[in-house]
Amino acid sequence: MPPLTLADKLRDRFDGETRALIFSAAKLADERKVRIALVGGAVRDLLLDQPLGDADLMLEHPAKPLVTELAAMLGAELISHERFFTFSLVLSNAKKIDIVTAREEVYPGPAKLPMVTPSSIEQDMKRRDFTINAMACWLNRDSLGKILDPFDGRSDMKRKTLRALYEKSFFDDPTRLFRAARFAGRLGFGVEPATEDGIVDSIKAGAPRLLSPVRLRHEFELILKERNAAPILAILKRWKALELIHPGWKAVDPASYQPAPQSALPERLTAWFRPFGEAAARKMMTDLAFEKHVKVEVLSKLVQYRR
Repeated sequence: MPPLTLADKLRDRFDGETRALIFSAAKLADERKVRIALVGGAVRDLLLDQPLGDADLMLEHPAKPLVTELAAMLGAELISHERFFTFSLVLSNAKKIDIVTAREEVYPGPAKLPMVTPSSIEQDMKRRDFTINAMACWLNRDSLGKILDPFDGRSDMKRKTLRALYEKSFFDDPTRLFRAARFAGRLGFGVEPATEDGIVDSIKAGAPRLLSPVRLRHEFELILKERNAAPILAILKRWKALELIHPGWKAVDPASYQPAPQSALPERLTAWFRPFGEAAARKMMTDLAFEKHVKVEVLSKLVQYRR
């Protein structure tokens, strides 16, 4: 049997509801002569035959009329994020699909949220974090399954290498250093030397300290949600980046973090905070602006452990 093409994988690898949304969106885009593509992590994971996360779709401006029609057609809830020209469709199974407008970004300063303007899908690839995430899979009928890969991300995947798109990437958006650790740890990739130099330079310059507690906490939660967070935490430890999330974590040994494999986020957080004790855990969660209900649940579990 010949290997599956990417067009085959689009049909075979997504769950039924997600697949229906992808091809309904592509059909509407064809009817309106709008270009549409699958972008980001889903393209990477299809090519690597990795487990799929969410599917992110990209349309060229104006996207809102098509997205509004698609939501009505599928009976999905539409959430608009007008500032960033992005939309989310919440399906009946509570799965969320993001649909973004191709755009360009200008960062007004280190760690600041970008200013965005609509652009082309090709131009949008230039604002991505790493080459393996700067790929798009066309969904229009006449180009279905073809790959846009302007930075040769497929070669980096073969080399198992994580490479940033430009020198100041980790100054513009310091959260990318946490994403670098996540992708390297999850995929077993090495970090290209120039990319690692850029990460270390941004850390030494203090750029990650400009991130808000909420953004730091969000990155940490994403790390703990990974199937195996220990390799990711070890990479951050080597970069002296764990203490950037919280200074109290400077002496943490990532190898000691071993939550149950199938545990949910509150259990994973409890396993992380347990060595610190309740008082320190309370302060750390407050410092990182954890949501109240999460704080209450984790502290309750810590009390149960003490008993």
